[in-house]
Amino acid sequence: MSEQLTMENLEKVLDKKFAENNEVLIEAIDAKFQRTDAKIEKLDARVSMLEVDVAGLKYDFAETKSETRERLRRIEESLDKLTNTLDMFLKRMLDQEDEFVIMKAEVAQIKNILKEKLGIEVRV
Repeated sequence: MSEQLTMENLEKVLDKKFAENNEVLIEAIDAKFQRTDAKIEKLDARVSMLEVDVAGLKYDFAETKSETRERLRRIEESLDKLTNTLDMFLKRMLDQEDEFVIMKAEVAQIKNILKEKLGIEVRV
């Protein structure tokens, strides 16, 4: 019987120690979870800030893209105007060159007529 009492006592002591150890383990695990929760909350806050930053960047990019398209449109428009202006200038230059060739030929004819008909030679 003394053995049985000892076993019963041993079981009670072990149960008591097991319960105490379980409490200590549960408290330690709970504390660890609380620290992990705090870290997760900090990470959530940082992710939220990053999401706001990304949203801002998306807006800035869209705005910059729109501005760039508008600037490109204006540059293309200016380039078209410049091309037209140069085309008109070149046409005027060619027209004047053609006119000059015609006038030169006409002056040569006039000189020939003056020389042949009137005997006057024109020299410059």
